[in-house]
Amino acid sequence: MSENGRRRDSIFAGGEPSLPRRPFLNTALFYGALAVVGFVFLLATGQSADRAAIGALFAFAIGTGLTWLRFSRVKREQRRRERRKPS
Repeated sequence: MSENGRRRDSIFAGGEPSLPRRPFLNTALFYGALAVVGFVFLLATGQSADRAAIGALFAFAIGTGLTWLRFSRVKREQRRRERRKPS
């Protein structure tokens, strides 16, 4: 525990953002599962299969792309910080 009562590994502890061990795989799996759930939901509500598939693929591509962009920015910043460190 830190002096303010929060755990040091808390996401609210501040400091540098860190990445999960396999951020890109985790992202693809999460948004893939979310796309499947969305596809099934659209089919259950009477949407045609082709429109449901297009919607699910579009949601997967947008969600995954934006998350990968955020992760790449964090990785780039980490590399930049490591290059600036005095030896």
